[in-house]
Formats: sequence, structure tokens, C-alpha cells
Amino acid sequence: MEDGMYEELGLVFDKIDNYESRDEDVPIMELFFCYTGDIVSRYLFGESLGLVTSSDFIERSEQLRSFTKGIWIAIHFQFIRNALLALPRSFIAHLNGTWVKVLWFTENLARNAILNFGMKRVSSEKEVGETIFDHILAEDARRQQKGAHAEPVTFRELADESTGILNAGTEPTATMLSYATYFWVRFTHVQNRVLCELATVTRENGRLPLAKLETLPYFTGFVKESLRYMPLVPGRLPRTVPRGGLYVPSTGETIPEGYVVGMNHITIHFNKDIFKRPEEFLPERWIGDGGKELNQWLLTFSKGRTDCIGKTLAYAEMHLLLGNLFARYEILPTPNIHEDMVWVDRVIVHSTRNLRIKVKKRQAENIS
Repeated sequence: MEDGMYEELGLVFDKIDNYESRDEDVPIMELFFCYTGDIVSRYLFGESLGLVTSSDFIERSEQLRSFTKGIWIAIHFQFIRNALLALPRSFIAHLNGTWVKVLWFTENLARNAILNFGMKRVSSEKEVGETIFDHILAEDARRQQKGAHAEPVTFRELADESTGILNAGTEPTATMLSYATYFWVRFTHVQNRVLCELATVTRENGRLPLAKLETLPYFTGFVKESLRYMPLVPGRLPRTVPRGGLYVPSTGETIPEGYVVGMNHITIHFNKDIFKRPEEFLPERWIGDGGKELNQWLLTFSKGRTDCIGKTLAYAEMHLLLGNLFARYEILPTPNIHEDMVWVDRVIVHSTRNLRIKVKKRQAENIS
């Protein structure tokens, strides 16, 4: 899979080079969306969606983002969402064409996945179980063969699963990549130390290998500090108190069962008793034994039963893309970058406007 990540990375750099050659602002946030979308689609369906290379990649990235722009309606007015989903797609297209395009898109992917799975089962040359869809369908087939009392996976369930995984694997990581890039520009004191670490890595085929990037202490600290400084989900996450209630040792009180409690990540990430000087951007806080102790308090991908199943992939994408991006280009701010990156709460963080940067390719001897 790492080869696929490098392949997509090369396509992203081709796009960036084109913008640099024309001395234009780089729509880096849209490229991040397309990159993460192409990567997760390889896991989901076994092939890239070709978002990065599409001529309308900016429009397609906005289509992917359209789901969370209206997520408040889905959360607080579920009957509206359910009513819309029950209507003919052609009718909904008049109300929200972008949303419907994504639904059509994921439904076609699910349909093709079912066909491809059937072809793999009858062909001895293809191995079943290579993608997420393969695993879902293979497990479903196994249960049916054993006569398990379970309904078979329906096309609608598979389409919904593809929509959920595609969005979950695209927007969160793309958003964090965008804010990490912004922090690189905003907190310039980190740049020299990161670049010195990156310079120690031996390149393979002109690129910095993921396995080496993940061992760099300060650069890894930069990634974690970016995740701390901009929590992906800024609002309170509700939980229902289970049977028997919840005892709170610090107060000696018990919250009754059935009550809904919630806490946001910002409360922890900027707690002075946990993170010293929390308002400062300090990648070095994550180095050594002290940094290991802090890992339990990094809640960007949640913890426990609600831990994000895709966080390993997200970390890999951030290390690989950011490491190679910083080593290859000098990244410069655009005039309104700070205003553009003011965030708003859309369950997932949304910037006020999409991130734009200027780039200058570093000297050839430093990037080859």
C-alpha cells in the first residue's frame, strides 16, 4: 500500500509544480482532499478514484466536503434527511445537486464492488479479500454458507458503508494536513529543526521513506502538536451514562444513569495541568519519556471504544505527505492566510476559506 501512497504523492507534486511554474497560489487544501480520497479508495475498492489527476479536482473536492457542510441538519433534523433519502435522486438533485452526485458516485462504486467480488470468486487468478469491500462481502458469503440466521448485506447497506468510509477517510485527514501546513507557515521557529531532521533521511527513488519519517522525534512531535493545537472535533461529544451511574472521584459525586454528559477535546488539549504552556506550539513536548506520557491525552482520534479505526492510516499519510512536502518546497503564506484559517464548528472543523499557499521548489541537490 505504501507504493500506492507514493504514487498518489507524485501526482500531487506534479500539480503543485504546475502552479509554481505559473507563479500561482496552490489550492493545497483541495489537493489534500483529493489525495486522501484517492488513498482511502484504494483500501475500499482496490483502485484510486483519480481525484488528484482530474481536471476538475477542485469541484470534486468540494463534492466530498458537501456532506459535513450540512451535517447539523442530519444530526438535529433526522426526519428531513430520511425524507430526502426516500425521494427519487432526480428530484433531490434539484435541491442539492452536489450531495446527490456523491450519492450516485458511491452507489456506482458499491455496484462495481459487488460485480468485481463475483468475478474474483470465479477466477482462480484473483484473490478475494484484498479490499474492505472484499472483506465485507466475503464475510457475508461465509455466514450465508453456514446458514447463519442473518440477513445478507444489501446493496443499500454497502452503498451507505462506502459513503461513510470514503468521507471518514478523506475529510478528517485532509483537514489536519491543511492545518499542519498552516502551522508550518505560522510557527516558523519549528522549520529549521524539522528540515535538519529530514536532511538526515536517505532518499529512496528520490523520496523520503515512510518508515524513516516515523522515527524522526521532532518531526513526529510536529505532527502530534498539530493534532493537539487544532482538535479535529471542537464540540462536545455526548455520551450516555450507563447503568449504575458514573462515579467522579475528583468530586465524590455520582452522575445518575441515563444522563447525557459531554466534553470537548479543547478542554484537555489546552489544560495547563496536562500540557505546559498549552497556548504555545511546541513539538519538543512530545519527545522522550515526557512525550510518551502525553500520548494518553491526545484525543484527536478519540480513545477507547470510539477510537478511530483509520488513525494508523491518517498518521502515515501525515508523515509521508508533510515530510516530503516540507523537504521539497519552501512554503510561503498568501496575504489572507490567517483570516482564511479561522475555524468554525461543523462537527468537524471547517476553515473559513480553503487554504492557499505559495511554493518555491528547493535546490535540486536537496530534493533529489
